[in-house]
Amino acid sequence: MNKRIVVVFLEVVVFYALMQGFNRVILPQFAGFLGINPHPYWLGILIFSISYGTYVGFLTGLVAASLYIFNTIVYLEKYLLEDPSYYVLPILFMLLGLILGEISRRFRRSIRTVNTEKKQLSYNVEKLEEEIKTLWKIKYELEQKVVTQVSTLTTLYEGARQLDSANLNRAYKSIIYFFSKVLEVEEASIYERKEHGWELTESFGWKDYHKDRPESLGPTEGVIGLSGSKNKVVSIRDFVSNKDSEMPNTLGDAIVAGPIRKGENGPVIAVFSIQKIPFLKLNSSTMIIFSFLLNWASRAIEKMNYVKSLKSEAIRDVNYNAFTYRYFKKIGDREMVISKKYGVPTYIGIVKINTHKNTSAHQLDLIKAMGSEIIKESCRESDLVSTCDEEGVNFCFMLISSTDEAASNIKNKIKEQFKTGCSSLNEEGCSILVHVSKLNEKYDSISQLITEEKKLFEL
Repeated sequence: MNKRIVVVFLEVVVFYALMQGFNRVILPQFAGFLGINPHPYWLGILIFSISYGTYVGFLTGLVAASLYIFNTIVYLEKYLLEDPSYYVLPILFMLLGLILGEISRRFRRSIRTVNTEKKQLSYNVEKLEEEIKTLWKIKYELEQKVVTQVSTLTTLYEGARQLDSANLNRAYKSIIYFFSKVLEVEEASIYERKEHGWELTESFGWKDYHKDRPESLGPTEGVIGLSGSKNKVVSIRDFVSNKDSEMPNTLGDAIVAGPIRKGENGPVIAVFSIQKIPFLKLNSSTMIIFSFLLNWASRAIEKMNYVKSLKSEAIRDVNYNAFTYRYFKKIGDREMVISKKYGVPTYIGIVKINTHKNTSAHQLDLIKAMGSEIIKESCRESDLVSTCDEEGVNFCFMLISSTDEAASNIKNKIKEQFKTGCSSLNEEGCSILVHVSKLNEKYDSISQLITEEKKLFEL
């Protein structure tokens, strides 16, 4: 700081030395520029006071006043010093140098303050922009995490709900869909246990060129047969790493396979096999989840069989608010005897509901429930409506003491109301097939009648 003051002082001295030299060489008749207005000494005061501030401004004014008095003493009459008005200009040199310097100092300090604040604000803005970018990134990650979790929960919920089915074929479809979504499997299949070994029941992700894959395997054939016979999860890695000494006769049927049991500790009834899965997914974590899902499916099968056994003993199906097929056969066989003995006109109707292949299980249940209500509303109170366990038939009904005309009217009414109901559910592609036949001596039981009459649906 002291060095800077010395340098500035030298600049002031040099400036006024040059000013003095100019005065003596160019305008010697105006000693100290006395008589020239405005006085040239103001130039230095303006330059240095504005450039360097208060102290330098006062110093410059002091140097200018001293040089002004010096020129008067040396080159002019000394009596001028006795005039008080003479000192007005030197005093103004120092006073205005001080004032201008102070104004300049405050102005420059304000500029520095503004610049400092500007830099701080710019720094804060940059930090805020970085923070905003970070927050947007966090928000995006959280949204992705939430979407992933919601998707996972939805998959889990849908899988758990679909595994509640009392139908084994539907349960297999739910299992293969649910497993494939959770494990991110591209191609999978389920082979069910049969007397001769294992038979293909369901597949996922298979293309037309996969039709040459085996539809049946021997009891211990391939990875699938080995998994089912040994009741454990088996993968190709077990053989590649020589962890299992018993090599199957073929390794091309599956990459990984695991048993589905009748209950968590029950016998193996099927094998879930994976034909294609991303390479990075084939790890120990996936195998742990796979084992967990197999146990879950096994418990679901056990529960399904338990519910099925309970339903087989019940007389009403609570899902469709209709009688069970077991009860229907019991009453039907009795009515068949009465009809043959006394000639009571009794009619048996069978119903098949057709839907799109991509109709969900939940939507299918809604359509079937609607169909059950329509059949009950179309029939009389004395008639019997039930579900049907025969393949290809959803419901059946019995019209006791009826006529051909009444049976035909009920049949047509069911079709019309079902068509209207499908329109209200936005299921334009679904349809219903209804066939009504009269009991006669040709059949010995209701089961035989329904088995023969349902063939008409295939025509």
